[in-house]
Amino acid sequence: MDDMLLRKMMRKRGYTQEKLAAAIGVDRSTLNRKMNDETRCFSMDEVFAIGRALKLTRSELSAVFFCGYSM
Repeated sequence: MDDMLLRKMMRKRGYTQEKLAAAIGVDRSTLNRKMNDETRCFSMDEVFAIGRALKLTRSELSAVFFCGYSM
């Protein structure tokens, strides 16, 4: 996950961690841990919920969450 890109997308769309956490149905501290700790992963449901909340395109969503993966 590209946490810096996620933070940039959040700022661009006016989202704080608290606002995004509420939008995806998790506690702010949980979102914070997942954004800052590489050993913690977002579930696919959370990834898609973040995409919907931030109105990310598929390309943007892929860049944020799947940048390190090749197929």
